[in-house]
Amino acid sequence: MKLVAAAKLRRAQDAVLRTRPYAQALSELLGSLARARAAAEVPPHPLMEVRENPRRIEVVLLTSDRGLCGGFNSNIIRRAQRFVVEEEDKYEAIRFSTIGRRGAISRRGGESRPGRITSASSAGSASRWPGRWPRT
Repeated sequence: MKLVAAAKLRRAQDAVLRTRPYAQALSELLGSLARARAAAEVPPHPLMEVRENPRRIEVVLLTSDRGLCGGFNSNIIRRAQRFVVEEEDKYEAIRFSTIGRRGAISRRGGESRPGRITSASSAGSASRWPGRWPRT
């Protein structure tokens, strides 16, 4: 059993290492786009401009669909919930878009908190996000 787990871990690590060149190329591409617009003295694209006091924000919650990564999903969902608790006073609305089945499932159960927190699944339907909230 340990050999199977070690082989799966090694495959997953290799997959991560193989994606690094793509991530670096994407980072360079976005940086060159921003520099080119700045050099041409063209106003930045609305998605790339820094805003002074945003009233509404959207958080993209990337989780997995299935597999043996419960800790990964739990940590991401817990961090998103902590972000809401810590930052909800600063913003008029915090919207979550979930990518992955585990993030969408986390919206269904647990304690419901009324307020300004909305969510949209990857399918595009908006609803309140009754996630599990940390005890304080």
